[in-house]
Amino acid sequence: MVVLLAPAFCTIIARFQGYEEASHIAFCMFLVLWSIGMTKFWAREEAAYANKWGMDRHDMGSGLTEPLNPSFHGVKKPSSVDENMLELQPDRFKRGLGYVVSTFVSVLFTGVILAGVCANRSWASTAGDTYQKVTALALSAQIQLGDKIWDFLLVDGLNNMEQHTTLYKIDQARIAKSFAVKFVNASVAFLYMAYIQPQIDPAACGEDCTVYLRSQLIFVFGTYIAFGLLDVGMPLLQLKITTWWEARQAQKLGYEAFNISMLEQQALMTEFKGTDEQDCYLAIILPLGYIMMFGTILPSMVFLAYASFSFQLRLHAWKFSGLVRRTFPVRAQGIGTWDTILPWVVSFGNLNSIGMMIITIDEVCTYFPGFGCITGFLDIPINGNGAKVILFLILQHMLIAWHRLLDLALSDTKQVTELEKKRQALQRARMVHTRHAKQILKIELACTGDTAACAFDEIAPLKEGDELYVAPMVQV
Repeated sequence: MVVLLAPAFCTIIARFQGYEEASHIAFCMFLVLWSIGMTKFWAREEAAYANKWGMDRHDMGSGLTEPLNPSFHGVKKPSSVDENMLELQPDRFKRGLGYVVSTFVSVLFTGVILAGVCANRSWASTAGDTYQKVTALALSAQIQLGDKIWDFLLVDGLNNMEQHTTLYKIDQARIAKSFAVKFVNASVAFLYMAYIQPQIDPAACGEDCTVYLRSQLIFVFGTYIAFGLLDVGMPLLQLKITTWWEARQAQKLGYEAFNISMLEQQALMTEFKGTDEQDCYLAIILPLGYIMMFGTILPSMVFLAYASFSFQLRLHAWKFSGLVRRTFPVRAQGIGTWDTILPWVVSFGNLNSIGMMIITIDEVCTYFPGFGCITGFLDIPINGNGAKVILFLILQHMLIAWHRLLDLALSDTKQVTELEKKRQALQRARMVHTRHAKQILKIELACTGDTAACAFDEIAPLKEGDELYVAPMVQV
């Protein structure tokens, strides 16, 4: 609620004559302080839920083995942990070569993206204000095209060359590379408009480069969110077509077509893969990155992002529960690589937010009490470029100090969570020393390979009204 009240207050204040610059500075400071606190709050909440769901103890015996990467073909060698055990291991030379090729191709593709941004901005400068929305639409389509080319043509091949042994590892590698490429693809055009274009081509901005950047942000940000509908629309369309085709084939063979159960519908759904999980996280992280970087000049973008987050949360919940196949259960302590990406986004966004505040507000230095004493001591103009650089460095170090202060004042785990961990450790210790600890329940399941004796074809179809029938969550 505070995150919504702050931009609303600053937006209202900006309407009054002479208070626009002060409102943007106030929101920038609020955004910087809030975002660092948000990362700390998230770390504490993540640790609490990991303990509550029993995900923070990987030493517990589990009968579920981590799924292997189907594209990995290694050689069984003695384990580094226990040499009496053999486990699949990659070839070191092939893995090293894969990392080199992957890095080179990723950098090359990023260079192509930068070239595309330069071409788009060159076209925008020559087209003029008349085609401003057309160039913005082309930029949005260019961002989406770059993402799809990376997803469908490049990233999987590069990951396979790196020889990751498990599905979890290959998914995390895909996330790291995809975020780096897609973050550049989604933000470099606006960074160009903010820092470079006003210096080398100010005429292309029209009367005010800040106003031009705001209009481009709103348009591209809105269309980027709209493209997120495809993440849900495609699985829904595929499920409808597959269900219709299944019923049609049954009727052609003389069988009765009826509403299938939830379990049978699972077989017709698309598989939920690491790519789908990655896209869902990006739908949250990238808009958050936009707010961190450019919220200073456009506080009202928070409302658009809030609507996007609320919409995406419900849309993805519907997708996970009823449109895609249930995933294989694996133990996960947190959100994986995203725990590293989120603080990085916040740190980079905060630095850019301060930079945007300094370059877009002409007399920004005069709004900070006591700064005139520093410029007077150095005998430099208070609103000159040198003074703005000094102000940026001061605010940057204050930002780092605020981050370190939070780390000292608050740990990444709540006291309640730490107490619960101690209680759980005490309970485990007591169970080990009791006489009941040796009473282990053993369950065995046996099956036969005689398909004729099983007579699967004689089992009646599961229809509505049967006690085992469960209706699917999505009716198609």
